[in-house]
Amino acid sequence: MRRFILGRMLAGVPVLFAAVTLSFALVHLLPGDPVDVMLDAGAGGQSTPQQRDALRHELGLDASLPTQYVRYIGNLVQGDSGRSIQSGESVTSMIVRAVPPSLALGGTALVLALALGIAVALAGASSRNPLLRALASGAPAVGIAVPAYWVGIVLMSLFAFRLGWLPATGNDGLASLVLPAATLALPAAAIFGRVLSASLREALAEPYVLLARAKGAGDRRVLMRHALRNALIPTVTVTGLAVGQLLAGAFLVETVFAREGLGRTVVAAVDARDLPVVEGFVVFMALIYVAVNLVIDVLYGAVDPRVTVAAQDASRGFGRRRAAQGGQ
Repeated sequence: MRRFILGRMLAGVPVLFAAVTLSFALVHLLPGDPVDVMLDAGAGGQSTPQQRDALRHELGLDASLPTQYVRYIGNLVQGDSGRSIQSGESVTSMIVRAVPPSLALGGTALVLALALGIAVALAGASSRNPLLRALASGAPAVGIAVPAYWVGIVLMSLFAFRLGWLPATGNDGLASLVLPAATLALPAAAIFGRVLSASLREALAEPYVLLARAKGAGDRRVLMRHALRNALIPTVTVTGLAVGQLLAGAFLVETVFAREGLGRTVVAAVDARDLPVVEGFVVFMALIYVAVNLVIDVLYGAVDPRVTVAAQDASRGFGRRRAAQGGQ
C-alpha cells in the first residue's frame, strides 16, 4: 500500500507542473496590462510613461517571460507564492482567508450530491413501480443537461425572492449556504445517480446476487448488503471528477450568490489583472485536485484490493524490464 500511495503521489507531480506552466502562460496572454490598471485607477488615467516603467520594474514585469517563469518556479519551490499587485497582501494569506467559506460550500455540496445520487439510484433499483423507476432513471440525465447557473437563478427566484424562506446572497450562517450548495450539488448528484444506477443494474445481474436470492435473501438485503458495495466502486472513482466540477462551479456560484470564497476572489483578480493572485489560486486548485484524487485512489484500493495489487504488479514488472534492459 505504501508503494501504491507513493506512486500516486509521484503521478501528481506532472499534473502540478502542467498547472503551473499553463496558468503562467494563460495569465500572461490575457489582454491588458496590470500596470495600466493600477496606475489608471490610482491616478485617474494621468500617469506618465516614467511612472509606468518604474512600477513595471518594481513588479518584475519588465523581464522576459522565460525569466519571469524561472523566477516564479523558484519562488514556488521556496514556498513563496508572491504578493497581490493590487493590495500587496501575500497570496498565501488571501488563499487561507478564502478557503473556509469555499470549503464549507464545496463540502456541503459534495455530501448533498452523494446523498441525492445514492437515493435516486436506490429508488430506481428497489422500486416495483414502473413510473417511479422511469423517473429515477431519467432524473440524472435531466440534471446533467440543465446548466448550473439556471438552477441557481430558479432556486434564488423561488426560495429567496418569492417565498422569502432563504437569503439570496451573503455568507451569514447556515441559511445562506443552502441555495448555493444545492445549486452546486444538483449537477454532481445527477452524475452520481447515473453512474450508480448503471452499476447497480450490473451488480444485480451478477451470479453472487442470484445465489443470494436463491438462498432466500429478500430484495432489500440483496440490494443493500450484496449489490451496493460493489456498485459503489465506480462511484468512488467519479467522486474525484466531481470534486473538479465542484471547484469549477464554485467560481460561478460564489459570484451569482455574492459569497466570499476562492471563486469570487479569483474572478476579481482576473478583472484586475492581478497576475500573482490568479497564478497562486490556480496552483492551489490543482494541488487540491491532486490531493483529492490521491485520497480517491487510496479509497478505491481499500474497497477493491485488486487495484492495489495490480498497481504493485505493474510497478514490479516495469522494474524487471528496466533491469533486463540495463543488463543487456
